[in-house]
Amino acid sequence: MMNKLNHLIYEHFAPGVLINSAEKRHTYLREVKAEKMKITATLRELSQQQAPWNYKAQLLRKYQIQVVVLLDELEGYSHNADPAVQSFYTEATGILEELIVGLEQHFPEYLAQDIFMPKGYLRQVVLQLEERFRETEKYLCGRKVDKALLELVFKPLSHQHMMITFGMVMYYRRLLAELKENVHPYITDLTERVHYTLYQYNFNSTEYFMYCTNQLRRKVIPLRTLQEKKALLSWYEKELQHMNSHGVSLFPGKGGLREQMLAWLKEEKHCMQQLLTTYES
Repeated sequence: MMNKLNHLIYEHFAPGVLINSAEKRHTYLREVKAEKMKITATLRELSQQQAPWNYKAQLLRKYQIQVVVLLDELEGYSHNADPAVQSFYTEATGILEELIVGLEQHFPEYLAQDIFMPKGYLRQVVLQLEERFRETEKYLCGRKVDKALLELVFKPLSHQHMMITFGMVMYYRRLLAELKENVHPYITDLTERVHYTLYQYNFNSTEYFMYCTNQLRRKVIPLRTLQEKKALLSWYEKELQHMNSHGVSLFPGKGGLREQMLAWLKEEKHCMQQLLTTYES
């Protein structure tokens, strides 16, 4: 499938094996480019085939995994390499990264989402996403949306120590695009729109859950009676129950943010009811 590339990178590119000749390194780069072009042509043909989804997904994921492994291998090779050799590894890496870009752009729905992105490529992706986020943050903060709330949005992506999957990157691309648009037919408050979007995308980070509960407590505390407090929580409970979902999650398998909040609201109301019963008895 990618036998020539595997042979080149494992048998000829490793430190201590790579021939110390600029001319030979240029030859290797030409070979890598030629193999990249062959794979690109194969992918183009595949995109035009009327093949079953599972067949395409299986084939594309094999390419995805093999390219990721080779890129991580090159990343390891480049450590402690002298400048000339490091430049060679950088060029070879750039050629292979073009395959990842092509897979992401043309076949996103077929890729395995639980595969970690290659570290060098990921650094570029995170910088691009951060640039988009800062633009959105500047716009929303200028319209009185809480900066602390917005910082929570990007925090998981910047604190995963470069162990970030294709799925998380795809998730953030969609989420940031929607936050930038931030439109809703009947929610006029920008902060409420941000929350609505995060719930639709099941932004199930622990820090965001804690932020939400703290904000609700701040709204509840000034109310004079327990009935008023319960009524406010019941309103939020009803809103959450009728909220649509996009069927995605920040952390798949961790549980739903909406379900967590509904359980918290139920518990808070139960505690208030107990206080009310005790007060009336």
